[in-house]
Amino acid sequence: MTDTSVIDNDHTVPTTDTTHVGIAIGPVTITVAEVSHGPHGPLLTRFGAAPTPVGAFSGGHPADADMLGRGIAAAMMFTNPTPGSTVHVAVSGPAVSRTVKPEPTGNPTRDDRATKAAHYGLNERQIAAYDTKLQPGKGMTIGPKPVIGMIREVLASGNIPTTAIIPAGIAAAAGLPPTPGTCGLLVVEGDSVTGTILADNDPLIVRTIDGLGRADAVRTWLRDGRIDTSAASSMAKASEDLARRIIGISPVPGQRIYVAGDAATYPGVIDGLNAAMPDNVSIQLVEGVADHIAGPVALTDDERATVGPRLLTALGAARLGASGNNATLRG
Repeated sequence: MTDTSVIDNDHTVPTTDTTHVGIAIGPVTITVAEVSHGPHGPLLTRFGAAPTPVGAFSGGHPADADMLGRGIAAAMMFTNPTPGSTVHVAVSGPAVSRTVKPEPTGNPTRDDRATKAAHYGLNERQIAAYDTKLQPGKGMTIGPKPVIGMIREVLASGNIPTTAIIPAGIAAAAGLPPTPGTCGLLVVEGDSVTGTILADNDPLIVRTIDGLGRADAVRTWLRDGRIDTSAASSMAKASEDLARRIIGISPVPGQRIYVAGDAATYPGVIDGLNAAMPDNVSIQLVEGVADHIAGPVALTDDERATVGPRLLTALGAARLGASGNNATLRG
């Protein structure tokens, strides 16, 4: 069995353009993607990944700065991104992908806690404890200040100048090819599953089911192929729950739901999800994720099912950098 917990960078191509790097920090893997500008859009020029050190995450979100720093350093070493690139960092877990909703009437300021709390289903103490970022016309993203602050310190200590820190659900959505109409996206990460509802590629609502505690099972499977059927069942059930929420909110009777993440191809997850969905719902694994980018980096047939779903979040973070979207959680 080939160890697929590490994605080594054997696809590097030279580039002299301005480059943009996306780093996806998840409970199983830390993945890096680099894109540069081309005549027809961003070009994927490098990618790589390294296992997230055991203990770096706790309760579904980053918790240990030293372990996290080691994992990021290893992923950057495998990828060897171009010096001077802008860097967007996507972070997995419910703590940093809590809610994205249309703004409340009146477009409240950052200090208008009572209005925000009522609109977003939080209390004023939570609003005070979380960093918030209002994006005109798109809603509010929140993340706990201690977690965001720790990530910033880790990146700074590793000499990684970071332009933005964003929830993984938002970044993964940006990695999808142009998708008109309404669709859903599930990012299955072992400890959690994040579901995003999109309209014309714009993320409307992000929800996470956490507490699955299956990162170790996914890590073991990537390393030596051992399968835990109970882990597959719990990840498939959480994916099904989020998929049903997506279907319930969707304004159209049929639905496309894309599936990505480190555990997207874990045996039993896709099959369980397909078996639970109505006939008018199409479940699509994100495979040839680089195909819609006219870049020199191409995934082989074998890599489409293994690397493609795992690369989506980092690719989306890099694409946000290339588009000039620098909205960030400050911490």
